Amino acid sequence: MPSIPIFDSLMHPMPDKGWLDPSCTGKNDIENQLDSMQQHNIRWGLAVGLGPTIGGYNESSYADFVRQHTNILYPVAYCDFTELQREADIEPYLSRLKSLGYIGIKVHPRIARITFEHPLLSKIISSANQLDLSVLLCTYLWTREGQTGTGGLYGIVNLLAKVPDEKLVLLHGGAVRLLEMAEVARQFPAVLLDLSFTLCKYEMSSLDADIRYLFNKFDQRICIGSDSPEFSHGDLRRRFEEFSSELDSEKASNIAYRNLQRHLNIDAEN
Repeated sequence: MPSIPIFDSLMHPMPDKGWLDPSCTGKNDIENQLDSMQQHNIRWGLAVGLGPTIGGYNESSYADFVRQHTNILYPVAYCDFTELQREADIEPYLSRLKSLGYIGIKVHPRIARITFEHPLLSKIISSANQLDLSVLLCTYLWTREGQTGTGGLYGIVNLLAKVPDEKLVLLHGGAVRLLEMAEVARQFPAVLLDLSFTLCKYEMSSLDADIRYLFNKFDQRICIGSDSPEFSHGDLRRRFEEFSSELDSEKASNIAYRNLQRHLNIDAEN
């Protein structure tokens, strides 16, 4: 078994095993994922919902679904903007999610059909932080048709400028704009740059050099994940070993699990 455990920053085990991509259907069965985690020394993970029409996700029951299976996966709720029409809706909605057992929320602008300039988004981030709910923000800026209308990189910069001291995980690190997103994150010390999906998706591209640079120079500010079922835990482990093979154990451990544990205030033993 590999010596350094990994905290998977993004997993999507679903009650009905379904997924966005039909080719992935059945691959995100929670029991199979837990077996895969054990095989590849993925010691912890975030189990993240992605909307009421995907995989049988139900906001009222998903946290229980996760907890009934394991204590090494931490449930994160999809942030449903249909429930958030006014500022007065934010605190009751987030408090309810916390009472249901969620440790955080995922904001997915493309699925929610919002922009980074949504008038309630900065308040949602601040309120979640006050309730000790982590905030995961999707920064993948493309669709099959091209760049999304979410506001792009500058929309993210403008959003972070409104909440400069709040904790936030930038999921996928902007994908092909990874180094630019790292420079954005550098300005905001409470922000953690996540490499889920991106770490595995762009293998053999020029991003390999960018990822290697971040592993060496930005090790206290990044975390990694599979985005399963998009990629497997075997993919995650293999890519981590590739980029960490020449790192000292302190840097490798920061990237593999310590940064995310600190960010989430999770004190899990090895």
